[in-house]
Amino acid sequence: MPHSSVAKPSYRVVPQKKGPACDVEMTEAGAKPRIINTFNTEADAWDWVNEKMRIDKLAARRIKAQKNKH
Repeated sequence: MPHSSVAKPSYRVVPQKKGPACDVEMTEAGAKPRIINTFNTEADAWDWVNEKMRIDKLAARRIKAQKNKH
């Protein structure tokens, strides 16, 4: 079975110019960054990014395990 690797998206927290709000940008391989979420504080934005990355890792492990069963 050929091995295919899927590029992981990268996330970036970008403070807005006015106020404490921050945007979360996601960039996928070869694509322009896009805003996927906005938060009132930088801490909330980083909490969301960290949780999203944790969930992405778990999903990738589950997919890999299912592929290895076949």
